[in-house]
Amino acid sequence: MRTPSTLLFCLAIAACADATPPPPVAPTAPTSGSVDTQTPAQHLLAHFRSADGMVALTLDRTGAKPKYQVDGSPDIVELTQKEQRETWNGHLSGYFFVDPKGERSFFIDEGGGVTFRPDQDHYVMRFDKASPPLGAPTLAGVYAPPPPPYQATVTRLQAIAVLTKLPDVKAQDASNLAKVADVFGRATADMFVHYATHGQTDWLPSVHIVPESFHGVSFGGVGHTSSDKWDPKSKGLAHFGGKNQGFSFADTPHGNHMQVQTLDGYAPHLADGTPGIVWEVNGTSATLVTLDGDRYEVDLSKADKGQTLDAGAVPQKNVDDLLALDVKWTECAAKVWTGAQRAIDSGHFTEADRKDYEKKARVTCASIISSQEGMLVKLVEARLKERLDLFAKAKARVASLGADH
Repeated sequence: MRTPSTLLFCLAIAACADATPPPPVAPTAPTSGSVDTQTPAQHLLAHFRSADGMVALTLDRTGAKPKYQVDGSPDIVELTQKEQRETWNGHLSGYFFVDPKGERSFFIDEGGGVTFRPDQDHYVMRFDKASPPLGAPTLAGVYAPPPPPYQATVTRLQAIAVLTKLPDVKAQDASNLAKVADVFGRATADMFVHYATHGQTDWLPSVHIVPESFHGVSFGGVGHTSSDKWDPKSKGLAHFGGKNQGFSFADTPHGNHMQVQTLDGYAPHLADGTPGIVWEVNGTSATLVTLDGDRYEVDLSKADKGQTLDAGAVPQKNVDDLLALDVKWTECAAKVWTGAQRAIDSGHFTEADRKDYEKKARVTCASIISSQEGMLVKLVEARLKERLDLFAKAKARVASLGADH
């Protein structure tokens, strides 16, 4: 709630904004023999010279738009003032003055220094002498950057996205296979697309073995990939490229969890030519739902970048059951680590000791890891069946629309 003083302050600002500001007045040049105590930036109209004496110019900031002219040049260049703020705290650090070509020709820092930046070189400018005002600019205008090369793709996909064409559909419906099936049944031919990597091979969109909500990102201590090799002939979660890894250490409240890791060699990347439908476009990211109901986030601004979204919604009961097992793991691992506390407190606990206790916890609590893995396998297999059914229906729908080319 605003205090009265705050309201008065805001009203004062509004009143000032409506008032016509007085024209800027150029400071009087110092008389002969006097000492100039002003900073360079306080001279709104003056002739400046670089500290090495090699560059000289006139900078005129007395009018509506700043302008400058380098000695010997016929051009008077108009400038546009832009604030420069620190990225980490938002504090004002100075002002850039941008020319009509988009070059940041001048920088005035918070200390009143003036830097001329005609190219990759930077010249610290000092007041040289008073100067008459510059005439009308010969190079004028505000720089308008060209649209980025990916903008055409963003615009095109935005127009055919599900959330654009079917406004009754929500963003979160992309993880609900029943909703996805309904959208496929209503989609028009122009809404179906193919994914393309454009020759890129690194950091491509990939699928999560289990939903992000239980993938383990918040469970610190281990990476998301395992050094164990993936064998497509393996059973259980390993068949789908996953390994349920129990992790523990002495500081029980912060790190004892189970986490699903991706086995080395498992190829979950979205393949070139995969058909699907654009669910939504948010900025430069497009959510692509493939015909089998998987969701991917594709970075449209960088063809070689991409992140995944959840593989799908998980019923709350399953989430509760999985988390309950994770609590059991925490309790079981804590008991194993109790025996290590004295050695830790004495300072004689080595890295080898830590690895031994981690291994002991995994052996002692193996049944909990196994139970959770069993739950995850049931979830993955059930969703896989749903996705295969969805794929068959979606494929038939695409063929009926003639969009399968």
